[in-house]
Amino acid sequence: RFMSELHTTGRIATTRERREAHEASATIAVSQGLTFEGAINVFRETKGASLKRTTMRGYEVSFASYLIPMWGSNAVKNLGYAEFTSLDVKLKKLKLTPSTRANVAIAARSVIRHLVETRQLDAMPSLPPLPKGGGKVLRIPDASTVEEMLRVAAPHLRLALLLCLDA
Repeated sequence: RFMSELHTTGRIATTRERREAHEASATIAVSQGLTFEGAINVFRETKGASLKRTTMRGYEVSFASYLIPMWGSNAVKNLGYAEFTSLDVKLKKLKLTPSTRANVAIAARSVIRHLVETRQLDAMPSLPPLPKGGGKVLRIPDASTVEEMLRVAAPHLRLALLLCLDA
């Protein structure tokens, strides 16, 4: 892509210049019935160029696996609190973890927020909070458990465990 740009224009545009050019060319208005899949395409063409590759890859997984199949033909102006809540319920039925469900919601929110930033949507709709990640609960072993670990540990590991206890 950069080589063809260099060959055509004699220079390589900065990320900002590329993003501004794409935003200027994004003429689809929500009032014309922009679907969520169309909004994703606008997002890819404009905002996608300025995101880190890993971020965009994560968004693409959410787009292809969940958002386009569930919301692809829905009008963006009809997406709000109820639709995001329904999405989370469907993802929960698929037994997705809270952090995965949050990642899908973040990808959808980013698309809608981009439409607001590019003035293709009047305002960000009111949305439910993101699912809370189920962090692991740290369980501190009691003294008898530590003694048992030291008793059964290999001699070369016993010293390391004792040093950890002292830290």
